Amino acid sequence: MKISFLLVKLIMITLVLQIDCALLAQNKYYYLKLGSNISEFRNQETAMRKGLVIGAGLSYDAKDFSFANGFVNLEVLYTLKRAIIENKTWSTVPEIGVEPKGVIGDINSSLSYVEFDLKTGYCINVTKKVKIGVFLGPAFSLPLVNKSKKIYNDYFELDNNTKLDYERYIPDDSSIPIYLQIVDKIINTEFHFIMGAIMKWDFINLELGYSHALSDVKDLKNAIWLDIHEKLDSYFFSVGISF
Repeated sequence: MKISFLLVKLIMITLVLQIDCALLAQNKYYYLKLGSNISEFRNQETAMRKGLVIGAGLSYDAKDFSFANGFVNLEVLYTLKRAIIENKTWSTVPEIGVEPKGVIGDINSSLSYVEFDLKTGYCINVTKKVKIGVFLGPAFSLPLVNKSKKIYNDYFELDNNTKLDYERYIPDDSSIPIYLQIVDKIINTEFHFIMGAIMKWDFINLELGYSHALSDVKDLKNAIWLDIHEKLDSYFFSVGISF
């Protein structure tokens, strides 16, 4: 609870700094970026897998002093996050005349998003062309495609004392209009707090960072039919070219 409150305060401070930096902006430029990420489900036995980060951004640089300057970056990204939750239990689908069994298996998650990042940071001038710095800010992830699936490793008999990691979830199979599907995607937006380091070398930007989930992965249960509530954190690295 204390950590969540601290992150909320950091986000508010970040937004104030972003507004202040944008008002003082002297330089504006666009950039493209491409990179990779690895993701893990918090507090779970997870096998991390590589994903993808690609997109574009707009940077506002504040007045460039002799030793340092502040900046605000606005980004729109396509991100693919993949990870496997290992050794979890759930039950098979009940059938007429057949008792459900317990399952020991893995959750192979593959989730893609449109992500909106708002970063503010500060760079120190190492040379005339090289700057190094840090950044932080909020991120909003709108779910796109969900290719997650369950992996069945073993079965066991259920009894009244069996406690399963995940209960079954039955989605609504009725026909849903497109506009309601879009609304559902917006409702399932995930929130993150991002932080990291950046190096600017002439027109090339290198970033290394961490994305801390503030909300559960809400769209996962629709693909695997399990009532799952987990947070997905990720580490990312990207290369950007400004123009």
